[in-house]
Amino acid sequence: MSATSTRLAVTQVGRAVAQSVLHPQTADQLLGYAAGRVADFLELLQDTNKRELMDFALLHAVYCSHEYSTSLGNERFLPYQLDVRVENAIADRAELHLVEQPWQRDLSAANGAMVAMRWARGGRRDRLAGEFERIGSGVLQSMFREGSEMLVAWSDCLGASTMGFLHEEERPVALRVGVEKLRGMRNLARSVRVLARSLSVGLPSEVAWIAGLKSEGTGRACLPRIAVVELMGRELREPGTLLRRDKYAELVGAVTAVGIPKADEAVKNLRRAVEEYRRKERERLWKAAIEQAVGPLRGILEQTIDARQSAFETKIEEMLDVAGIAYERLDDGSIPGAPDFCLGSDASEQIVVELKTAANDKDVGLNGATDVVKGAAIVGRSKVCKATLANPGFEPNVPWQVSNVEDLALVEACQFGYGISLVTRGEVTKGTFLDWLRIPGMVAVSQLRGLVTTVSE
Repeated sequence: MSATSTRLAVTQVGRAVAQSVLHPQTADQLLGYAAGRVADFLELLQDTNKRELMDFALLHAVYCSHEYSTSLGNERFLPYQLDVRVENAIADRAELHLVEQPWQRDLSAANGAMVAMRWARGGRRDRLAGEFERIGSGVLQSMFREGSEMLVAWSDCLGASTMGFLHEEERPVALRVGVEKLRGMRNLARSVRVLARSLSVGLPSEVAWIAGLKSEGTGRACLPRIAVVELMGRELREPGTLLRRDKYAELVGAVTAVGIPKADEAVKNLRRAVEEYRRKERERLWKAAIEQAVGPLRGILEQTIDARQSAFETKIEEMLDVAGIAYERLDDGSIPGAPDFCLGSDASEQIVVELKTAANDKDVGLNGATDVVKGAAIVGRSKVCKATLANPGFEPNVPWQVSNVEDLALVEACQFGYGISLVTRGEVTKGTFLDWLRIPGMVAVSQLRGLVTTVSE
C-alpha cells in the first residue's frame, strides 16, 4: 500500500506480494537483501565459475527468511536433521554474500541451501544429504518445492518493484535507488527465476528445458530426471545435437545406461518432442490472443502467425499502430546493421527491437537472438534496453545461452501478440506493456499477472 495524505492506494508491488506465496515481511526482507547485494550478484553472474556462489546465496536467503522464523509462528519448516554442524564448503566460499553471517548462526538454512544446490545441479537422490541423519525423500522434495515457489515469488516482486513507470513512493524504501541499480535488479530477477526452474525440476538451467518435453499421446515426460542427467554428462544437451543423425546411437546408449526399457522407442519419442517443442503452446496462445482481440487486430494476428521476414515487420507495425504505441523505424536502409524499431516516445521507456524469423517452422538461434545488441550500438543506442522479437520463437536453449547478456529481452511473436491484445482491450496500459518488454530474459505473458488486475489466459 502507498500512503498519500489521507488516501491509501494499492501499488504494483503490493499487488505482486499479495498474489505471491510470500508473507509481506518476507517479501520486504528479500527485496531489501537484493537491493543491497545486486552489484555483487551481477559481478558473480559474469563469471561462470562463481555463479554457483550467487545461486547458493539466493537459496540461503530464502531458507533464512521470515517464513521459517519463530517470529511469524514458523509458517514453514526445514528438516530438523539439517540443524547440525557439518562441513559446508560452499557456505564458506559464499559467506561474504550471505544474508546471515556467519552462516553457522543458522545451520538449517545453510545446510538446506547446500542440499538444494546439489538437487538443482542434477545430483543423485541417494547422495543429496549423506552427511545428515536419514531424511525422507518426501521431506526433501517439500523443501525444494517451497524453495522454488518462493524464488518465483521473489522474482515476480522484484519485477513489479523495478518497473520504470512507478513513482518513487510506490517502491519499497530499499528500492528507491538510481536507474542503473534498478536495471541491475531486473537482471537479477531473471537469474532468480532461472534458479527456481532448476530447483523445481532438479536439473541445471542448460538442460532443464528437456524436463518439460512430453511424449506425444501420453503427455508424460519423455525422459526421467536420471536420464536427462546422463545426457548432460555426455554433452547431449543442445536441441541441434539431440536431432543429429550421428548422435542417435549415443542417445540410445545414454538411455540404456540408466535402465530405461525400449531405449530406441524412448529416443524416437524424445526427438519428436524436441521438434515439436512448444509448438502446441504457441498455437494455444495465438488462439487465445485472436479470440480476445477487438477490431482489426484479430485479422492482423491471424495473418502474423505465418508471416516471415518483411511481411512479419509489416504486421508488427500494424499491431503497434492499432495499439497506439509510439515507435520509430530505425532500419530504413541508410545504416547497415541497424535494428528494426525503437519503441516508446519517452527516453526512459524506449526499447530497441530487432525482428527475427526462421523458415520451415524452425526457431531462431543464439546469433539471431543477440544481433540486436550489436545493432543498438551501431545506431548509438547501446544504453537503451533491447529486445528480439522472433517468429515463431527461439530455440529452447537460447534463454540459458544469453543469461549473461544484460538488458536483453527475448519475445516470441505469440507472446507479443497476446500482450498487444491486452493493451487494445484496456487491460494493460501502454506503459506497462513497454515495461514488460524490458524484462531481461524470456518474456512471458504470465509475468503480466503481477502488473495488471486481471489477465485471462
